[in-house]
Amino acid sequence: MNYFITAAALTAIVSIAPAFSQETAVETERSERLSAGIEKLDSIFGEGTSARVQDTYKESNPDLADYAIEFAYGDVFQRPQMDTRTRELVIISSLAAMGGVEAQLLGHMHVAMNLRNLNRLMG
Repeated sequence: MNYFITAAALTAIVSIAPAFSQETAVETERSERLSAGIEKLDSIFGEGTSARVQDTYKESNPDLADYAIEFAYGDVFQRPQMDTRTRELVIISSLAAMGGVEAQLLGHMHVAMNLRNLNRLMG
């Protein structure tokens, strides 16, 4: 039997294999970040929050909720440089400075008060 692979066949295999494995790895990483984001969001704002966020965008743009949860809570909130309390204070400061995002500001203020950030800072 002849087990030699032609240069064209080898080139095709080499060009397809990394793309396939990279795509699979990216999808796996996204899935893991989304799962971590759902867990973190629910732990901060209460059980079921992630489902409500996803339901809000289910009809208009279902991927938007997943991307937001995946990035904000599955990526940014997982970074070790800041604890949740400090991160919430930064978020509150940013939202207050932006204006026009009162619903988000109230939500994060509620979380911060539960974390005793504001009570501790206010004396």
